[in-house]
Amino acid sequence: MKTAQEIITLINSFDSAYMMSDSLSNYSKGEKQEKEIHSILSEASNDILIKVKGSIDLNNKFLAVPFGKYFEGLTEPAAKPQSKLSMIMSTAWEMFKAELFPSFSEALKAAWAKFKLVQKLKSGIARFSFIKSNGETRAAVGTLRE
Repeated sequence: MKTAQEIITLINSFDSAYMMSDSLSNYSKGEKQEKEIHSILSEASNDILIKVKGSIDLNNKFLAVPFGKYFEGLTEPAAKPQSKLSMIMSTAWEMFKAELFPSFSEALKAAWAKFKLVQKLKSGIARFSFIKSNGETRAAVGTLRE
């Protein structure tokens, strides 16, 4: 079984104009290469086909017509959900980069507070306060439940 990179190289080196060749040797070589690619693609796993699909140009009708049927209906595997700690650290980094806080530790405290507030809002009605852009503190009640 060929690797995804080997299949990509085969498809990209495929001479799709072989059918229009006057030379019998060029036609035979192209036909043989097309049959070889069909054979390889029919035996390839979904993971390999997904990798190949991302690396070839299926907008090119000379590739899409002979090989497009192998890539129809393929879906990317679902992305692994971010861990809670990873989300908190990402939020803190975004806040720090946006210069909302003078130090990363303050941004991290705010990210934890945001995470805890969102958890409360998802579980039901929560009371919280926030500082408006003009510096005024405002008390609020909210929920993220439907």
